[in-house]
Amino acid sequence: MAGTTPSSMHTGGTIGELQWLGGELDSDDTWFVVEDQRGNQRTYRVRASQMLTRAQVMFCVPGTLSVDSDPAPWFICSMPNGLVMIATMAVVKTPPTGAPIAYDIWRSTDGVIWESIHTNSIAAGSYFSPEYSLDPDPLDPPDPPTVFTSYLVQHNQLLRLAVGGTGTTVKGADLTVSLRVYPL
Repeated sequence: MAGTTPSSMHTGGTIGELQWLGGELDSDDTWFVVEDQRGNQRTYRVRASQMLTRAQVMFCVPGTLSVDSDPAPWFICSMPNGLVMIATMAVVKTPPTGAPIAYDIWRSTDGVIWESIHTNSIAAGSYFSPEYSLDPDPLDPPDPPTVFTSYLVQHNQLLRLAVGGTGTTVKGADLTVSLRVYPL
């Protein structure tokens, strides 16, 4: 079977090996034996969908912010089964004053018709938006993940960022918006 040869692995300061246990594998399951330097072995079952649970989509807008419906490059979903957004967060190097920075995430299938699927903000005087969880338990996504259709991004769909509001005294600058996503 291809890919069953033991290979080195970094395991929290020790070097171990991954070994195939044999037997039939479900298409969604991968079994690993991890051996530490003392010869202790532990077996782990990892679903293929869990191997990519920490993916992110990032939008960056350098410089002083302005209200803009399309200030950053678009993201195209290349995951064959799509993905679902599970959390968002934003940060600026220069915080807004006088008013919050408001931003929206928009989704489209063709680049012509867009729909807003999430809105969040960075409060006046703050560098960060609160992390906004779109999943009831973002640290332990369900298997299969709960698909909130409003946050589902299908294969070849586009995402873009829009800045809907800036500070009034100081607009804010150098915005980064992070979307935590779960590949389906």
